[in-house]
This record gives sequence, structure tokens and C-alpha cells, in this order.
Amino acid sequence: MKKKYNFIIITIFTCFTVALFCQCKSSTSDNIVFIENGKIKLGFEKKTGKFLVFNDLITGHEFIDQNLVRKLPWEINTQSSADKSSTVKEFSPAKFSFSKVDPFTLILEWEKIENLKNLNVKAEISLDKNDAFSYWNISVNGFDDAVISNVVFPRIE
Repeated sequence: MKKKYNFIIITIFTCFTVALFCQCKSSTSDNIVFIENGKIKLGFEKKTGKFLVFNDLITGHEFIDQNLVRKLPWEINTQSSADKSSTVKEFSPAKFSFSKVDPFTLILEWEKIENLKNLNVKAEISLDKNDAFSYWNISVNGFDDAVISNVVFPRIE
């Protein structure tokens, strides 16, 4: 009788533990691609390229609240040739890809953007190997119909 009782308790405990384990969400770091140099750490969402992590690894300070990031890390402002007014347009890329060249360099690319199928935005972010410096480059190609007044990159929310 005692063996049967112990078996039931162990079975219930095992089922309870498995149920709890299955309810755990996967870590957000599984959804983020990182580059770091021992001094700073940058992270971008793998699905969209949103800039989610900017951490000082020396002090532990986090400069970005991931829960507040809603937009891409770049913004393109266009200017109408008729009235010289500037407009900020939100873009929704259909395709995003990234490649990690080395532990310090990340290439991000957005393509097939809304009605601007030829528009391609490519960014390269690299970290200095020894110091807390980051280098940000961006190129915008295929923007045929409008004049670009400026590009904001990186855009930190």
C-alpha cells in the first residue's frame, strides 16, 4: 500500500512539474540577434529588425525598454517637390533578413516595402573591438518617386 501511495505522489509531482515546464515561455533572447564587445551589447529582433537591446555591460545599465519599442530602427523623411513640405512615412517591410558577419558586426536588410517594391534599406552595425564605440551605416536604394529629405538612423525610442 505504501509503495502504491509513493508511486501516486511521484506521478502527480512529475505531471505537475511537466505542466509547469510546458507553460514557460521561451526566452526573448531566442528572438534577438546580439553583437557585443565586452563593454556594450546591442540586440535586434530577428523577425523585424527592431532595435531592442542597448546595454552597458560594465555598469549593467539598459538604455532601451523592449516593451516600448514599436518601430523600426530607421526613419525616412520625404519632401514633396510641389510644396517643399517634409513628411515622415511609416514603412512596413514584407521581408527582413540579417547576417552576423563576425561577433562585432551585424548586417540588417529590409526589402519589399509596401507599395515601394524596389525600396531596399540595408544597415551595418559594428562594434569597436576594444572600446565602447558603435558604428552605424545605412543605405537606402530604390526610392524613385520622392525626394528624401533625411534619414534617421539609429532611431531609439
